[in-house]
Amino acid sequence: PFGGYALYNRSSTNTVIVMRPTGISLGKKLEIPPTFRLRISAQTEKNKIQYGDDYNYFSKVAADRSAEYNAPEPESIGDNISVYFEQDGKRLTQLYRSSNDGDIVDVFVTSTLENVPVRLNFDIENNDQNDAIMIIDITRNRIVDGNTVEFVQTESGVSTFKVIVGRKNFVDEKSFETISELPKEFSLNQNYPNPFNPSTHIRYAIPKQGRVTLKVYNILGHEVRTLEDGFKETGIYDKTWDSKDVLGRQAASGIYVYRLEYFGLDGKRLFQSKKMLLLK
Repeated sequence: PFGGYALYNRSSTNTVIVMRPTGISLGKKLEIPPTFRLRISAQTEKNKIQYGDDYNYFSKVAADRSAEYNAPEPESIGDNISVYFEQDGKRLTQLYRSSNDGDIVDVFVTSTLENVPVRLNFDIENNDQNDAIMIIDITRNRIVDGNTVEFVQTESGVSTFKVIVGRKNFVDEKSFETISELPKEFSLNQNYPNPFNPSTHIRYAIPKQGRVTLKVYNILGHEVRTLEDGFKETGIYDKTWDSKDVLGRQAASGIYVYRLEYFGLDGKRLFQSKKMLLLK
């Protein structure tokens, strides 16, 4: 009934699959049922065409064999919206883990469609141990109230969410830590060490996802080096300048200015500049 199928063979041998129109296969059956199961789905629409990714699952199981049931995220074709988890450098559409007190899972939403409204649903399908859950929108630096969140897909094409699930004291503790680590305002720190030779660190913070440029200028205002130029997720960053210019040549001793510019997804533009001293 669909336009196509994504099949994943867990074995190392070839397998023949017969597609029967009267039967439906739900894949490998869990020998041990999950104690917690969260289904995450996303929907959007553009030019009256609907796009969705409806079947993404995070499950807790009381077994060390949980990884056997992980399933990779299928390759996307054409315009699309995709929800996935990451583990060991792999994208997964189905993630199983075994844990006692709780777990923290990063959820990513990507799309080839820019500036479209997205509806993301978190539906608990099984919760035998009455686990608590907290969902944090990292990209927009906010707590998700309820099991549904709506947002406009960013120009970067990626939105990040953190799901914390488990015993109440675990969820409370980890939620507080996560929220405390998210910066509340745009800031640029003084480089360290300063004066320096031959390298120095530049630390900065952005409160919401946006485009960032970090550039170094000499005292005459000429650009010496671009250290950052691209989209950054909400967070605190540390960039190193090795006192070399764009051509890889060693910069001369003297005063330099580093300038951080932030272009928010809401159209807000912020910038800060500071001086530093290179001594030889």
